[in-house]
Amino acid sequence: MTLIDFSPDPEEAEKSGDEAASAAPTGTDYSLPRMAAAAPAPAADQGDELARAIDDMKSKPWRGMTQKRARVEEDAIDALDSAEPDFVVRARQRQRVAQSRRIALLAVSGVLALLLAVQLLIQFRVPLAAQSPAAATLLTGACRLFGCTVGLPAYIDMVTIESSELQALPGSADTFTLLALLRNRSATRQQWPHLELTLNDASEAPVARRIIAPRDYLPPSQNADEGFPPNSEQAARLVFSLAQVKAAGFRVYVFYP
Repeated sequence: MTLIDFSPDPEEAEKSGDEAASAAPTGTDYSLPRMAAAAPAPAADQGDELARAIDDMKSKPWRGMTQKRARVEEDAIDALDSAEPDFVVRARQRQRVAQSRRIALLAVSGVLALLLAVQLLIQFRVPLAAQSPAAATLLTGACRLFGCTVGLPAYIDMVTIESSELQALPGSADTFTLLALLRNRSATRQQWPHLELTLNDASEAPVARRIIAPRDYLPPSQNADEGFPPNSEQAARLVFSLAQVKAAGFRVYVFYP
């Protein structure tokens, strides 16, 4: 068997190596290991950009996720606000009850003050009406509602008897005439007073007494309902009969029943 030697000729191998060396450009090393190490650089840059994009997405979430998170946070805050401690809830309840009581007391006080004012107006309706005609009209209308009347003042200290005289009519021993001069010292119109006539005997003991109403001593033309004009005088005259009684003196008083 013949063996064939396929090993290159040393001279040809050296020649091929020289040709390859002469064919490569001078000044630049294009060796295979260095080119293999520089080739993966673009893939690394793409990986860095992808990582940065992922980091940006994590740091800047979507708008919908942001709004949803905001709503969740607001709900959580509301839940925390509503979940107050028991002592705070009780304090607020006591505050509301106290405020309701104050409002009720103010309302009741207002009603009581109004009732007191009405009562005072009714109580002092007579002097108020005497001082002002407008007040008299108003009080008269109010009294129609409350069932009262507005009359004239009756200040007995302001009415005096300036003079009085008891005379027997000529030709009649049992008929007498009482004359009296009344005076109203008040600045307002007053009611006409009543007169009390007392007859005494010689020892000043009363033997007869009579009450005289304004309609009995005023002249027929005088209207008793109009009252005694202020700062004025009025003559009173009464004729009466006295039988079976012997009087030596008399006294006259004014009063309001």
